[in-house]
Amino acid sequence: MLPAAGQGALGIEILGRRSDVREVLAPLACERTWVAVAAERAVSRAMGGSCSMPLAAFAQWQADVLQLRAAWGDAEQLSDLVRAQSQAPVTSLAAAQSLGEQAAAQLMAGGARPPSS
Repeated sequence: MLPAAGQGALGIEILGRRSDVREVLAPLACERTWVAVAAERAVSRAMGGSCSMPLAAFAQWQADVLQLRAAWGDAEQLSDLVRAQSQAPVTSLAAAQSLGEQAAAQLMAGGARPPSS
């Protein structure tokens, strides 16, 4: 079972002017987690994800390669679960977002439908 995008990642919001707080919290920031979550969230954005959309995305590192798995289910249960998987050696947020967009494209190619506008 795959979780929704970004599950398990901790986010802390602070005032922009509080450089003292930013400095204290800096050791908690994990770049690899940040990049993995960026890939997951890119799937959600590309699919028009929301709290009511049955969409999952999970990225994890295998050495220097980011593996991303995603799944989409039809809320009206008119079609089967659609799955996607992609992986790449990701070294930037832009590359992570691209990986997420690739997974979303695979989902759509498999029959997943973003919500109607």
